[in-house]
This record gives sequence, C-alpha cells and structure tokens, in this order.
Amino acid sequence: MLAIPTLKFSYGNLLLARLRELGSANIEELLGDHATRLFKSGESIENPKARASDCLRFARMLDLVVEDERRFKLTASGITYAENVDPDNPWIVDETQAGVLRDRLSGSAELADDARIALQIISDTTAGWSNDDLGRALAEHSNSGQWQSDRTFESQGARYRELLRESGLINRSGELTEQGVSFLGRQASVWWVNQGATYAKERDGGFLWAPMLNRAGRPQYHWDTMDEVREGDIVLHYSNGSLRAASHVTAAARPAPNPLDDQAWEAAGRLVMSQYQELNEPVALAAIDEGARIRQGSPFTVTGSVQQVYLVRLQGDFVNELAQRFPELAPHLPSVPAAARSTATPAEAPTLPELFRDFAEAVEASGLRFPAGSNLVRSFLSSLLAKPFAILTGLAGSGKMNRTGSDGGSGYWISTSG
Repeated sequence: MLAIPTLKFSYGNLLLARLRELGSANIEELLGDHATRLFKSGESIENPKARASDCLRFARMLDLVVEDERRFKLTASGITYAENVDPDNPWIVDETQAGVLRDRLSGSAELADDARIALQIISDTTAGWSNDDLGRALAEHSNSGQWQSDRTFESQGARYRELLRESGLINRSGELTEQGVSFLGRQASVWWVNQGATYAKERDGGFLWAPMLNRAGRPQYHWDTMDEVREGDIVLHYSNGSLRAASHVTAAARPAPNPLDDQAWEAAGRLVMSQYQELNEPVALAAIDEGARIRQGSPFTVTGSVQQVYLVRLQGDFVNELAQRFPELAPHLPSVPAAARSTATPAEAPTLPELFRDFAEAVEASGLRFPAGSNLVRSFLSSLLAKPFAILTGLAGSGKMNRTGSDGGSGYWISTSG
C-alpha cells in the first residue's frame, strides 16, 4: 500500500499549471522567484522545494507527470488536467479534472490498485467511517506493517479519502457517488490489435482507426468492436510478428475519416485515441504460450497463429498469462481476481480433419464459391501445413488482403499485386 504525499492533490494545481507553461522544467525552474505563490498555505513555506517534490511525486503516481534526469514534463493527461486549473480558484478540482483522475486510476497509474482497494473498503464499510478506520483497513489489507503509528493511520486514511473525493468517486460524507459505483463495477478491458504497416502512423498519431464497411459495403465484427472500447481500457499492439507496444485509451470511438492516406479502405471509419508506450523488448508471438493462445481463441486460430482480424477483446486468463510471463507488460495490465479465472484444462491439438473443417467453414462464410468437386481449398490448406507460405495473385482490390495490418494476420498471406 503506497503512502500518498501531501494532503490534497489539488494543492499542487498551480505547480502543474506552471509546468504546462514551461513545457519541461526542473524543480528550481518551476519555483522561480515566487515559490510560495504556487501553494495554498496562507503563510510562507519553510521548504518550498520539498513541497514541490511532494506534489510532483503525487502527480507521477497518477501518470500526470514523467521525470527524466530531474526534469519534469506533463503527460497528455497531465496537460488536460493543467489546462483546466482555474486561476481564480486554483485549489479546487473541476469535473473535467476529476474525469482525468478517474481515467488515470482506472488504468495503470501507480496508485490505481490502491485507490480501487480503498474504494472497495469504503463500499463495504458502514456509514460514518473515520480516516483512522480507513487507514487501518488499508494497512491490514497490505499486510506490510509499514504504517504502525496512530498518526500514520489517520494521515494516510485522510489522503486516500481526499484523492477519492477529488476524483469524484466519493462525496463529502464518504459515500460512493454514481461514478464510484460505476468505477468499482467495471474492470478495464484489454484488447489485441493487429496493425502491421499502419502501426507507425497510428502510434505516432496516438490512435486506432478502422473503416465502417468493407468494399462490398458490409460491416466486419472486428471493426465494430471499436464501439466497445472505453476510456481506461488497455490495447496491446501487434505488428510484424511481435507485440510492440501497450497503450491506454484516452477517448472512446468517434466517427472519423480515414487518416492513413491509404486508398485500400473506405473513407468513413471510427477513431479511438490511445496513449502508446513502446516496449523495450517486443514480445514475439512464439514467446507467448501456444496453449494459452489456442484457449484464448480469436485473435488466434485453432493452431495458435494470428487471425486476419483487427481488434479483439482478450480473456482474463490470457491477460493473466501475459502478465505472469512478461514483466514489462505486467504494469499495463489489470489484475484478474482469482475467482474470475477459469479452470479450463489445456486444449488438445486440433486434428487435420478439424483444421480442414474450420478453414472450409471460414471460406464458405466469407462468400467465396468454387466449382462443385473442387479440391482447391483442401490443396491450399495442405500446402500451408507443409510450408507456411503462399503467394496470391490477382487484380488489385480483389480481396487478397484484409484490414489486419499484421502481414495479413498470420504471416501466410503475401500478395504480388495490389
């Protein structure tokens, strides 16, 4: 359980507004010649540098500020928060700022898990609880023994209470608000997106984009999932054989024209804004347990390769597998309660007849038709099983590729024209 610095986060509002003006600064530059004006005190502050350091640490724990070689810079969420500081009344948090705090606490911010635990404790506690009650319950839950004095229980309980109140999750009486009830009831979803050649452009723009309809005027379920993405969700980005980034959704889908300068797709589409963070070590598909991929299903095939789909929600068990196996991914992923994990037994490897049946059904569902008695589908699948490589020829726009962006999703589909 993390100890929160300062009593109220809003008491550092002017400091964040100042950082927005400077763009990037160390503590000395932030304080300037009028340090005491940046804090709510009414009196001169004995150690403004320590106060500023406390405020900035709090902001880092909420993913509003990043630090590099003792210089600080606002994140995209931090900029939104700082832009809404009211210069006439800077010691309050307005609804826009509260929404930013809720968004950070629903994602991978350092304080996210502890804030959820505190809110759950409040939800399970009778009315009239004290700050000391909350502090002791938090210390008991963490089982760390780091909070031992009565004063610490009281102060940390008060600080978590103020954070939840400023985030709009509880009211002044300590009762859950509608946002607090919704916050507890919703676990962030984790999504897998196949991007391929469009990865760099979508990463640099901080977005996901998918068309509304294909060239035949039909919707695709793996594009329609864009409408299910919510703020605070996590997206894992797959391109060219590896997971390359994790991102946190900052705005749900809205209608938007094609931003990719690619004529292969219809102009009308959906845009989701997301804050990307590239992995230091991309996670190769082969490094992810094959059995876990098969049990997950879409976006994986019955053999564990990647399907030709764009955006798919991941199951809790698969998310757990990724978090346990890849330490760099773990901080981005929500924890999955043990009770929510399935006890499914490992899936058996599919037989060749099962592979042919599933593939033939997918071909039939796609609308492709072949002459009666044709063995083309069986021959094509047999070729891929013998050597996972195929060259498809045909006119540009005839459907050899799909909007998956990951070398056709499986790496098998290579086009020589269009």
